[in-house]
Amino acid sequence: MKRIPWIFIAIIIIATSARLRLISILPPLNGSDELKHVITAKFIAENGLITPPETPVYFNDGMSTLIPPHTSYNNVPYANTVYTKVPVLYHVILSGVFRLLSTTSMSFMDIARQLRLFQTIIGIIGVTCYYFLSKKVLKNTNDVYLATYIYATIPLLLLLDATVNWDSALAAVGTLSAL
Repeated sequence: MKRIPWIFIAIIIIATSARLRLISILPPLNGSDELKHVITAKFIAENGLITPPETPVYFNDGMSTLIPPHTSYNNVPYANTVYTKVPVLYHVILSGVFRLLSTTSMSFMDIARQLRLFQTIIGIIGVTCYYFLSKKVLKNTNDVYLATYIYATIPLLLLLDATVNWDSALAAVGTLSAL
């Protein structure tokens, strides 16, 4: 069995610590559309449905959203909207985590923080997949490490991984499918 290179382990440690640091700095539910992803996971967890029945659909941010009866959370407009045109599997997986966490005495905000940790795990899976993909594509070992490090520390990717956002899941699945 081959040993895992220490440089790769160092990259994973750096990537994980950077994401965890961002989670600790960023207030919960302040990602660009983080609240919508959490509300969607909550809706699926509580109702067992992908979309609510007979709810009006309209476009308020370029995506098809469903508007429940109340449409604000802490005075954030459209905070209680539910995504319907975003990858369903991502929200179903998030809803499972949400359902598991909601059996505890955690508040909604605490659950949102824990979903960020889950998102960080997805981001690190993406970095790991990218490493293995780079090993297949690049011939020079140093290039593999450099490419993986750059991918792992891209500021936008770090920010997305530190919030509940489906882009990181898409990156991980896309990289896995390329393997």
